[in-house]
Order: sequence, then structure tokens, then C-alpha cells
Amino acid sequence: MAHKVITLNVRNRAGAIALAAVALVLGGALLAFGLLLLAGLVGAGALIGAGVMLYHKLTGRWPRRFATMGSSRATLDPAKEVFPQSRAERRLPGSEIE
Repeated sequence: MAHKVITLNVRNRAGAIALAAVALVLGGALLAFGLLLLAGLVGAGALIGAGVMLYHKLTGRWPRRFATMGSSRATLDPAKEVFPQSRAERRLPGSEIE
């Protein structure tokens, strides 16, 4: 199975400079477009967040969609509590300097 190799030969210096300039402009345009999309997402997120906070401030309650997100009311289990070791047990082996 033979692969087709495509080459680009520019015969003069002006053509090479023009091709490089076009490539740089296209790369810059794609980068600018990506940054513009990212800025749009940030703006939309900030607008939605501000709207939710304003709704909460005006009504005193969260919208239904956000009301159930963190209200599992989980309690801590005292049987799983971890107590710190004493100072003597916390020292690393071989470190006699206190």
C-alpha cells in the first residue's frame, strides 16, 4: 500500500513570505476565535450565577434545580473519627532532636 506524499514548493522568496504570513494570520484568527468562545462561556456562566444569586436574594429560597444539590443532610459518624497520635508517636524514626 503506497502512501501519497504531498509537497509544497515555493519557487521565490516573496511567495514563501506570503504563505508564511497567511499561515500566521489564519493561526491567529483561530486562536482569537477560541479565546472569544471561552470568554463567552465565562460571561454566560457569570450571568447565570448572578441570576441565581439574585433570585435567592429576592425570594429567600433557591431555585428548584439548585435546592437539592447539597442538602443530603449527612451526619458525621463518631465511630469513624480519627484521633491524632501523641507527640512521641508522631516523630519520624531516627529523629531524636525535638
